[in-house]
Amino acid sequence: MNAAFMGEYKTAEDASRAALQIKKIVEPVEEWIPIYKELYQIYLDSYQSLKSQFAALAQIKKKCKIISDTVLKNVQETMIIRRMETEDRIMGKQDAKLIIFDMDGVILDSEPLHENARQMMFKKYGIVPDEKMPEAVGKSSSGFWRKVIEIYHIEGEPYALEKEQYHLVAKQIEENNVKPSEGLEELIMSAKAKGMGIALASSSTRILVDDSLRLLRIAEQFDVTVSGDEIPKKKPAPDVYLKVLELTGVQAEDAVAVEDSRAGIEAARAAGIFCYGYDNPTSGVQDISKADQQIKSIREIKV
Repeated sequence: MNAAFMGEYKTAEDASRAALQIKKIVEPVEEWIPIYKELYQIYLDSYQSLKSQFAALAQIKKKCKIISDTVLKNVQETMIIRRMETEDRIMGKQDAKLIIFDMDGVILDSEPLHENARQMMFKKYGIVPDEKMPEAVGKSSSGFWRKVIEIYHIEGEPYALEKEQYHLVAKQIEENNVKPSEGLEELIMSAKAKGMGIALASSSTRILVDDSLRLLRIAEQFDVTVSGDEIPKKKPAPDVYLKVLELTGVQAEDAVAVEDSRAGIEAARAAGIFCYGYDNPTSGVQDISKADQQIKSIREIKV
């Protein structure tokens, strides 16, 4: 801009116009704009998901001077590649042929119902939970009651007590007009509109599965349902998922599962099925770290 101040041009703007020549104006391609926006959103999501890790790496580099910028850059690039691979797996599941739901904690927020049922039964059988109760927690319903019988020396058979608990859960669903999990019915409608099959893989008994789906008024939406008393081994064994695949005729790579517990996620993945880990706050503390993708809401699942 020195020429402007030497008197050749009156203003800096005049000098700029003389120095710069516009030979071609490139307009955005209209049909590319939506694609660009999608790619940009993936970039933003990736940045947010890796932001804390990059900050942690920078802190490590400050503490350890022997780590070179090249090493740090290589680690960051590896993290980005891993993230992209995860995105590819997720995108690749949008053409799945079958979606398989767990029931408790996924189809409905049932853990509070089960807890209420257990509390009612504790009162009925004179059980006062103490420091020994955690020994029974984390097992299947029949396993829970088997341990309770052992610890508190109450009369009864594990499967009879399990059946009683499930009856109380179904009663609560009916009396409280419990609804399916938020976003579930919309997801099922979207999946059906694309020709996908809908299945359920539960460790609960056949009676509870049928009663729950009937009371939720969604029983007719499911092509196949498999319960815990119809398979040799319950979750985390893959038996219930393998049975669903057998009945539907769908290959594992063409299916997706939705689970809210570690046992369920391990079962789905052991069967070779891509699994969403639903972080349901009403399901208590659950380890869903082994899921292919973690979600906070059923609405996050895209089919």
